[in-house]
Amino acid sequence: EVMVFAIPVLILLICYFLTSKKLLEMGKGKESMRLMKKKVLMTIGGILTVLLFCFAPYHVPELYFRAKVLLDPSSPVTVFYRCNVEFYTWVVTSFSAFLNPLLYIFRSQNFQWRAHCCAV
Repeated sequence: EVMVFAIPVLILLICYFLTSKKLLEMGKGKESMRLMKKKVLMTIGGILTVLLFCFAPYHVPELYFRAKVLLDPSSPVTVFYRCNVEFYTWVVTSFSAFLNPLLYIFRSQNFQWRAHCCAV
């Protein structure tokens, strides 16, 4: 789970941090870039939020219970997790496939223009 979740998330956090830092340094003092920067930073924040919201509920307990299985495979807690909880964490993980496209659609300027245009 460390290789599948923690390392990729750490890499994404570092990359998005460096991207955000570079974005904030660009065009300092230009008022026209302020709104664009804000939109990009909000999109990055949304992407990271969706990533953590969708994948952490599966990977964090999975790491814990894999360690627990190594110590005591027949533990009632482990059996309960496998039979009852694991399915729901998979469902939440699957939301990523639904939420990411929505995030990009709603952040798209073309969509915002149409929504504003048709709200008359």
